[in-house]
Amino acid sequence: MSFLIPRPGPVPPPVPRIDDDESRAAVAATRERERRRRGGLATILTSGRGVAGPAPVRGKTLLGE
Repeated sequence: MSFLIPRPGPVPPPVPRIDDDESRAAVAATRERERRRRGGLATILTSGRGVAGPAPVRGKTLLGE
């Protein structure tokens, strides 16, 4: 009953690789941008709504009265 199973389509041709300095520089620049973006996102400690917890408030000190 192999007539019930569709035959697979033709195999697509392989994608040509471009190995030149310009494409390598573009890949390196993209990786650097992503690395910097992730590093910048790691420093943001609040959400879009602000700080969720209570504010760290202390009482008066002798020098700050």
